Amino acid sequence: MVPTSKEELTISEFIPPRQLSLAARQTWDRHAERIHSEGRWGVVHHDQLCTYAETVELYLRFRQDIDDHGTLVQGRTLQDKVRNSSLIGLANARAI
Repeated sequence: MVPTSKEELTISEFIPPRQLSLAARQTWDRHAERIHSEGRWGVVHHDQLCTYAETVELYLRFRQDIDDHGTLVQGRTLQDKVRNSSLIGLANARAI
């Protein structure tokens, strides 16, 4: 199908090179539109933008888990408290 309007052409240009989850796709769309408006769409590596969008999604999930359950969670027994494993994922997502 050939795009008939400028808006359809712009939307069709922003198709990511691989399938993204809904949250990652929202990040992709937001940044793709901004990058395009700045005139840099042709020089940006689209695979790296996908990786960025996926990393943002993971970061937000880890942060939400920590917000919901705290930094210490129940361990093997009711008395044991251990570090929330999402802390590691959050730190790794920040490092990328």
